[in-house]
Amino acid sequence: MTRIVFKCTGCGREYTIPMLRCSKCNSLLEVVADKKWSPRRNTYNIWRYETMLPKLNYKFSLGEGWTPVIESKWYSRLLGLRILFKDESRNPTGSVFDRSSAIISSYILSTKTRHRTVVVASDGNMGASLLAYLANTGIEVKVIVPRTVDEGKKAQMKLYGGHIIEYGDVLDEAVDYAVKLSLEKHYYNATVEYNPLARIALRTIAYELYEQAGKPNTIVLPAASGTTAYAVYKGFQDLVELGLIDNTPRIIVVQTPPYPSIASLIESVSLPYTSTQSIPGLTYRQPPLGSEVARIVKKTSGEAIVVSVEEVYESAIQLARKEGLLVEPASAAVIAGLHKAKKLEEPVVALLTGSGLKMLASYIERRRGKSIYHVPTKTMILRIIGEEEEIHGYAIWRKLSGRITPQTVYQHLSELKEMGLVEVEVKNRRKVYRLTSKGKQLLEVLSSLET
Repeated sequence: MTRIVFKCTGCGREYTIPMLRCSKCNSLLEVVADKKWSPRRNTYNIWRYETMLPKLNYKFSLGEGWTPVIESKWYSRLLGLRILFKDESRNPTGSVFDRSSAIISSYILSTKTRHRTVVVASDGNMGASLLAYLANTGIEVKVIVPRTVDEGKKAQMKLYGGHIIEYGDVLDEAVDYAVKLSLEKHYYNATVEYNPLARIALRTIAYELYEQAGKPNTIVLPAASGTTAYAVYKGFQDLVELGLIDNTPRIIVVQTPPYPSIASLIESVSLPYTSTQSIPGLTYRQPPLGSEVARIVKKTSGEAIVVSVEEVYESAIQLARKEGLLVEPASAAVIAGLHKAKKLEEPVVALLTGSGLKMLASYIERRRGKSIYHVPTKTMILRIIGEEEEIHGYAIWRKLSGRITPQTVYQHLSELKEMGLVEVEVKNRRKVYRLTSKGKQLLEVLSSLET
């Protein structure tokens, strides 16, 4: 029977059930594993690094890992640095968390008794991933999502046959509820933030980067719960301890309003945004590994950068149009962060954690039978701007009741600007839009025609 031991990094106490922190000293728990650098030749999934991972009887894979490292064309020229993209959207379900699902599902399938019910708190990515990996196993997966979860990700989970429970407005609340269920109902808790197996799986990103491109001097990641940033740093630390590299790269994490908690833990970081707008996947009030990531950022002479919601969506559009990479907003935050970093030491790796194709599902779902599409979208946007003296792009999206994605709103705004119908001005580091005289005239003509 497979037995995994989780050891406290503080007092050394050992546990056999997944927990985030030691009940005695509150230090993080880590998986006990004997690490040996011996990548398996001709294996191009997470099990290439079998000797760096816990020993499991069953090793399941859908082809996760060994995602491409892509040389940037446009951003490298723009910033005058060598920029590389590590594209995790190429994983089977389009998310970095397929790595975690491979290890966790292998563990569950390796146990003699097998856990019959698994609970996972997720903003959509880990939920969809675990459902895919445990499909057709007879194991029930209950996914706890915040009420603000993206409809596209919810649609993906439903296609996998998931039992979805909406709880809370932010991911913190969903995570707490998953922990409660796991304790009360004895469900296996596969939540990324609370299961050390998920973190050790994410270390393989560092191993792959070392093999594919050598050690980067800087790596930029979305902060979210802090789990991925922490795990990638620990992966590079493994390589240092094995004598393969001399030091770890600088760690730069990127956050968005309204909860830039990690940035606020780092001395002298300015927080210019007070917006209540948020990005799906980055809406933690208190990131579970926030204090650890803040220490890592300081230790590596890194940065914690805060970017606005508008900057994130504009970066997503720019990345698609300039580099041909379609990513979800949480990944696009990294691109927005590149523009604001004080010091980037090349080569720089930008970690793209999830696919933007997931967002298209919500677009398609909303399009069915919605009255907004009886009127050209650009006309609707012009009317909304005309009702206000000036308005932010995100506010326009809200007035559209979320029937199209924010990226689409910004795409329309960009095209309306090129047509000379709207103008844009930066106020308090945020873009505001207003109608030009040409735009006002067009609205008057349209109103006359309708009358």
